Amino acid sequence: QERQKSLNLKNMKNNFNVIAETPIVIVIKDKCEIIVHSYGELIFKNMDDMDYIKKTAERIYEKG
Repeated sequence: QERQKSLNLKNMKNNFNVIAETPIVIVIKDKCEIIVHSYGELIFKNMDDMDYIKKTAERIYEKG
């Protein structure tokens, strides 16, 4: 289990296609919808490609 991360959601808007936004959650549209919580949880909707998920999660944590 990785330690909890805190993400800057405002930085995400410059680097990803954000389709929905609240103060604590954003939704990114990529190959799938990705729900990004400010405390670091990522939910990949309808996606089971683990290579894609790992690479995209790294990109999100890097930018956030």
